[in-house]
Amino acid sequence: MKRSLFTLFVVVVSLVILFTGCATFSDSQETQETEAPTAEATATTKPPSQDIVNETDEKGVVTIIDVLGNELTLPEEKPTKIISLTPANTEMLFALGLGEYVIGVDEYSNYPAEASAIDKVGDFTGPNVEAILALEPDLILAGNKLQIDAVTQLKELGLNIAAVEATTYDEIPASIKLVGDLTMTQDVAQQLIDDMKVAEEAIIAKANTYEGEPISSYYILSAGEYGNWTSGPGSLINDMFELIGVQTVTNIEGAVPWMDFSLETLITEDPDILLMSGHAFLTVEALVAMDGYKELTAAKEGKVYIVDGDITGRPSVRIVEALEILYNAIYNQDN
Repeated sequence: MKRSLFTLFVVVVSLVILFTGCATFSDSQETQETEAPTAEATATTKPPSQDIVNETDEKGVVTIIDVLGNELTLPEEKPTKIISLTPANTEMLFALGLGEYVIGVDEYSNYPAEASAIDKVGDFTGPNVEAILALEPDLILAGNKLQIDAVTQLKELGLNIAAVEATTYDEIPASIKLVGDLTMTQDVAQQLIDDMKVAEEAIIAKANTYEGEPISSYYILSAGEYGNWTSGPGSLINDMFELIGVQTVTNIEGAVPWMDFSLETLITEDPDILLMSGHAFLTVEALVAMDGYKELTAAKEGKVYIVDGDITGRPSVRIVEALEILYNAIYNQDN
């Protein structure tokens, strides 16, 4: 039983690292490596600028640069047979109104509900090449750094594949724009981006009305025998904390986006609030009874909250909903 739980945990850690900390859009921002027990990240490649669509030639062919710096040349028409290799990409395709054209998804694509019924083509570290080829897709949307090998393999087979996933919160609009460009849904993509910005600004405005002492937080991906895995600077979660004015006790020298955090340091920092991913395989009651955690003020005062690990961990169109979830957990504790 412990072995199966550990295996499941490693999968979840791998997913979180994939969805929130694998590559960047900006040349000036370097990805930090972690020591997570997951697939080793491959070498970084030169990323494109935020202006991703290059040009359309006289033959109606558009050239696009993806987040790994790969060039993709496509006919200027909407693809009708699309495969998504990450849950974030799947959510984006449906939000763009392309659900009817999605013919294959990864094992973890579970939103919206219709995605669960679509043919599965492997997981993020091991796409099923035979299944993908059998579906004869017009376009494949991949993740970023941890899927470089899959992108290279499928590209060599002559398939149209693009790495499109963001790493940081600020990169998500560019990711949406890229998918819009690839699928000829630019207007819908821009409307999504505009709507997200309005919602984001409203949440930040609410957070800015807080006049109390700064609140410190700690995000729990796992605890105890599975390691004290948490988010650090450069992670999607910490980006959102910063947006709503919350301090994170993991923003310390030497910290990386995802890490097995020192329990002794956590006790010393003693955060005001603990937020736990729904993927942590723990109840609040179990967490606050653990050695180390039970010594924390947040545990003693009942300020421990579980948040949806899918919504808060996927760099896609629901990220503003994730921002609202974090805001409510931190600032509306009495509601």
